[in-house]
Amino acid sequence: MSITRSTAASRGRFETRTGRKLELRLLAAVSAVVLAGIGLLVMAQTQTWKEAPVRPLNLSSAISPAELERVLNLFEHPGDRKFAAQKIVAYLRNHHPESVGDLRVVRISLQDVARTPDLKSFAQRAGAFRERGSDYSFPLLTSAQMAQLRPFVSIRTSGHYYQLLIVHAALFFLAFFVLHAVWQTRRSAGDQCLLPIALFLSGSGFLMMIRLRDPLRDALLFGDFSIGVIIGCMVAFLTSLPDYERSPLRRLAYVPLLLSFGLSVILILFGSGPGLSDARINLKLGPIQFQPVELIKLLLIFFLAAFFADRWEFLRRLRQSPRTLPGPLRSIQLPMLRYSAPLLIAIAIAISFFFLEKDLGPALIVSVLFLFLYAVARSKPTGAVAACIALVAAVGIGYGLNVPRTVTDRLSMWLSPWDNFVLSGGDHLAQSLWSFSAGGLSGSGLGMGDPASVPAAHTDLVLAAIGEELGFVGLLCVGVAYVLLIHRAFRISVSSRGAYSVFLGTAAALVIALQVIFIAAGILGVLPLSGVVTPFLNYGKSSAVSNFALLGILASLSRDSMGNVGESFARQLRWVKRILAAAALVIFVQAARVQVFQGDFFLGRGALVTQADGHRRYTYSPRVLEAAQSIPRGTIYDRNGIPLASDSAELLRSYRAHYARMGVDLEDVLRRGGSRFYPFGALTFHLLGDARSRLNWGASNSSYVERELNSVLQGYDSRDVVARVKDRPNGPEHLALRRDLRELVPLVRYRYRPDKKAVRDILDRNRDVHISVDIRLQAKVAAIMDQRITASGTKHGAAVVLDPETGDLLASVSHPWRDVARAQEIIGRSETIPDNRQLIESLLDRARFGLYPPGSSFKLVTSIAAYASRPDAHEVRYECRRLPDGRVGNYVRGWGRPIRDDILDRHPHGSVDMERGLVLSCNAYFAQLGKFAVGAQRLLDAAARFGIRVAVPNTVKQLNDALPQASYGQGQVVASPLQMARVAAAIGNGGSILPVRIDLRSAVPAPDSCLTSQQAAILSRHLRRAVTEGTGTAAAGSSVPVAGKTGTAEVRNQPAHAWFVGFAPYGSLKKIAFAILMENARYGGRAAAPAAAEIADAAAALGLFRQSRAGAGDGILE
Repeated sequence: MSITRSTAASRGRFETRTGRKLELRLLAAVSAVVLAGIGLLVMAQTQTWKEAPVRPLNLSSAISPAELERVLNLFEHPGDRKFAAQKIVAYLRNHHPESVGDLRVVRISLQDVARTPDLKSFAQRAGAFRERGSDYSFPLLTSAQMAQLRPFVSIRTSGHYYQLLIVHAALFFLAFFVLHAVWQTRRSAGDQCLLPIALFLSGSGFLMMIRLRDPLRDALLFGDFSIGVIIGCMVAFLTSLPDYERSPLRRLAYVPLLLSFGLSVILILFGSGPGLSDARINLKLGPIQFQPVELIKLLLIFFLAAFFADRWEFLRRLRQSPRTLPGPLRSIQLPMLRYSAPLLIAIAIAISFFFLEKDLGPALIVSVLFLFLYAVARSKPTGAVAACIALVAAVGIGYGLNVPRTVTDRLSMWLSPWDNFVLSGGDHLAQSLWSFSAGGLSGSGLGMGDPASVPAAHTDLVLAAIGEELGFVGLLCVGVAYVLLIHRAFRISVSSRGAYSVFLGTAAALVIALQVIFIAAGILGVLPLSGVVTPFLNYGKSSAVSNFALLGILASLSRDSMGNVGESFARQLRWVKRILAAAALVIFVQAARVQVFQGDFFLGRGALVTQADGHRRYTYSPRVLEAAQSIPRGTIYDRNGIPLASDSAELLRSYRAHYARMGVDLEDVLRRGGSRFYPFGALTFHLLGDARSRLNWGASNSSYVERELNSVLQGYDSRDVVARVKDRPNGPEHLALRRDLRELVPLVRYRYRPDKKAVRDILDRNRDVHISVDIRLQAKVAAIMDQRITASGTKHGAAVVLDPETGDLLASVSHPWRDVARAQEIIGRSETIPDNRQLIESLLDRARFGLYPPGSSFKLVTSIAAYASRPDAHEVRYECRRLPDGRVGNYVRGWGRPIRDDILDRHPHGSVDMERGLVLSCNAYFAQLGKFAVGAQRLLDAAARFGIRVAVPNTVKQLNDALPQASYGQGQVVASPLQMARVAAAIGNGGSILPVRIDLRSAVPAPDSCLTSQQAAILSRHLRRAVTEGTGTAAAGSSVPVAGKTGTAEVRNQPAHAWFVGFAPYGSLKKIAFAILMENARYGGRAAAPAAAEIADAAAALGLFRQSRAGAGDGILE
C-alpha cells in the first residue's frame, strides 16, 4: 500500500487554490451565535421597559421646567421642585449629557438659595455650609436623590437606542467579513481559524458591552467597542502584510526598544490616569486619547524576538568563564555576559519605566514573557525559575514594606478577600467572586443577571460578568476559545521557517496567554489582581488594536509556515505549553469550585471592608441584598392585634380608627415612614428597634424584636452575629453586624422562576409576629412615667409590667423615650452614633438592661432565700435598737460598722419579724436575717434565679465580704427593673418563676418554684400591709389593691434611686406585676409608689383584670 505525503509548501498552495471557505463558514456560524445573543439581550431589555411603572422623561428632548417638575416628586415642597427643575433645564440647554448621572455636575451656590424664596430642603442643606462663604456651591441633587430620580428620566428613547445598536452591530460584523474578504482577495494562505476565534471572543465582549449599561440612561459602551474592533481589523490587515522573517525589524532590534523607551518617557511626563488614579496610562493628543502601554508592549515583543533570534545559539552554547564571576556564581553555568547583559539591561529599564508609570500589569506581563523566551532560547529553565523566585521574593519584600501601595493593596485583597484593610476597592475580589457564583452552572441568562453591579465589569472583571450571565458553561466556552487561539499560535510558531518568526509567534502567543491567565486567576482569587486586560473582551480601543495587531502577526506567520527551524525549539515550547495548560487547569478547577460546587457559600458570604466613611463594615452581594429586599418584611402586632411595625401602608390604614383613638396621626406616620412604618415611633423603639437604620443594633445591652426575631420577620435566618472589628490594624474596636445570607441564594438563582419550590419555601413563610406587649398599656405607662419623673425633678427612669401567670412582658418604658426620635433624626441611617451623651443615653433600654442598686426592694429576694433556709423564716426575729450615734439599727457580729436604717426612722423597731421588717423596711432586720438565717450561698442562689448579680465577681467568697449590706440591696448588688418585676411576679404567682416571654408564638414553659403557695401568700400579705400601713402608703390610693415594696437605693455622691416593686390586684388570681425606678428621685415611697398606683388603675381601666371569683371581699379584682 502506497503512502501519500505532503509538505507544508504543498498544503499552502492547496489552501491558496481553495480560498478561505472554512474561515467564511466559521465566521457565519459564530456570527449567528453572537446575533442570537444580541436578540436575547434586546428581548430582555424590551421586557424590562414594558414592566416599568412609568414612561421616563427624555432629557435629551426639549423639555420645560413644568414637565420636569412632574417627575421631581423626591422633593416634597413645591418651591424645591420648581427650583430644581429650573436649574436642570438650564443645564440641559447648554450641555448634551451622555448619561443621567451627568446631572451630578449641576451645582448651586449659597447665593442662589438665598435669592430664591419659598425653598425648604435646599435652605436646610444650605444652612450646613453657611460658614464656607456665600460663593460656596454644592450639588443640586444628593446621591440618594439621584437614585430616586433615575427611574423617571432617560437620556435617549428606545427607538434611538435600537438605531444605535443596529448600526454598531452591523459595523462590528462588517469589520470581520471585510477583513476576510481582503485576505480572500489577496489569496492569503494563512490560518483560517484565527479570525473566527477572534470574532467569537470579541462578540462575547460586544454582548457584555451591551449588557453592562442601562440602554436608556447610561453612556453606551458598545459604540466605542465596535469602533475599536473596526480599527483593530484594519491594523490586523496591516500587520498581516509583512514577511517578518525578511522584515527590517529583525535587523534593527534596538529601534523598537528605543521607541518604547521614548513613549515611556512621554507617558511619564504627560500621561494621566483614569479617574483619581495616579497611574500614568492615558496620553491625550488633541481630541484623541489612547493608551501607549499597548504599543509599548508590541514594540518590546519585536525587540525580544529580534534579540533572541540573533543570539539564541550563543546563549545556549557560550558560557561565561567562571574565573570572571564572583565566588558564589562560579558553580552556575551562565551564558556569556557579552550576549546576555544588553538584554537584561534593556528589560530592566523597560520594567522600570512601567513602575514609574505606576502601571504594574504590563510590567508583570513583560517580565514573565521575557523569562519564558529566555528559557526557550537557553533551552534550560534554571535561570528563568531562579528569576521567578526572585520576582516573588521582591513582591513579598515590597508587601512587607508596603511599597508600592497598589501592589500591597492587591496582595492584601488576595490574601484576605473577605476581611482586609484596603482603603478603596477592598471588595473588588469579593465582588468578582459574588458575580461568578451568581452564575452557577448555566448562568442567569443574557440580560437576566446583575453584572453591572460589579466594579470595572467592562474592563478588569469582564470575565466575571460573562460567568454570571452565561455560567460555568459559558465561561468554559470562552476558555476553550482562548485555548484554541493559543494552541494555534504555538503551532504556527513551531512550523515557522526562521528563528525570528519562531520567537515572534511565541511572544504573540505568550502575551495573549499570560494576559488571560493573570486576569482570570486574579479575579478568581488564584493569584493577586494584576490589572491586565482580557484580550478581545475588554472595553478599550487601545487594547483592541493591540490584540488585533497580534492576530495579524500570527496570520502573517501562518501564511509562511513551511519551514522546520521550529524543531530546534519544539521541546522547549512543549514545556511552555504544558505550564500554560497546568495554569489553565487550575483556573478552570477554581471556576468550577466558585460557580458550581461552592457557589452558595461564596454568594451568601459577606466581606468586611472599608466603606466610604472610613469605617469597616460587612458588605454583601448586591444580588442577595436585592433578593432580601424583595421579601416583604413581616408585620409586628401587639397582643391585641394592633400593628406596631409594618411595610404595608394599606394594612396600617385599615387600623386608622384604632390609631386615632390612641392619638396617632397615621398620615403623618406614612408621610415620614420610608420603607417601614412605626406608628408609635419612639414609644416602641426600645422594644422593637428600627429595621431601617438598625440604630444601636450592635449594642449588647439591647433586645429589639426587629433584631431578635429578624429571621422570622424577614422570612429567612441570616444568623446575625455582632462582631468586634477594627478600622485599622492597630485601631480601636467597634461593633459590626455579620450576616449569613446563603438561605437567600435560591431567590437569586431562580429570580425569574417564582414557582420553583425552593423559592416558594421562602416566600410562603408566615413572617408576621405577635408580641406580648399591650400597646395601650405601654402608652399609659409612658405617660405616667413622663408626668412622675418630671414632677420629681429628675430625668431618667423606667417601668416594667409583667403578667405573672405567663411571664408575658406587657409594657416596658425607658425614660426619656422621646429623645430617641431626635437621635434617629440626627443619626439618620448611619450606624455610627455621634459623641452626644444625651442621645446615647436615650438609646439605653433602662427597663430591661439598666443595672441599679435595688435598695430595700431587694429584701424580697432575701425573704425568698430565707424560706429556702427554713420554712418558718417569717417567724424569725431580730433586734432593731438605737445606736450610740442616735440612729436606728444594730450591729452584726463580725462587722465593726453598724447597720443603720433610714435617717428618718426616729424610733427603734424593737423585736422584728419578717412582716414588720418588710412593712417598716428595717435594714437591721434583713442584715441579720441574711447573715444568720440565709448565708451567702443561698442568697447568691436565690438572686441567680432572677438573673440578679450580688457581687463582683459573683461568688460566695466575694458576697461574704458584704453580706449584711447585700441582704438589704446595697453593697455590690445591682438589678434591672425587669429583674425586680420578675421577683414581684413570682410572689404574686404563688411562688412560681416564669421566664419573660415577648414572642407569643412560644409556649408558656413549666414554672420554676421558689416558694410554696403558702409562703407566697404570707409574703403577699406582708407586701399588702407595706402599702396600707408601711413605706408604700402612697400606692394605697389606687382603686385596685396594690401589694409591693419600696426601695431607696443609696448612690455614692448622688441622691438615692427610688423604687417600687409589686403586683396588683392583691388577692386576685389574675394580676400584673411591675417594677418602677426613678433615678436619683430619693425615696421610693414618695416618688415611685404613686406611679405604681396609677399604673394599676390604668391596667384596670383597660380591662386587664376581672372580678374575683371569691366575691366582693376587700374590693379585690381578678
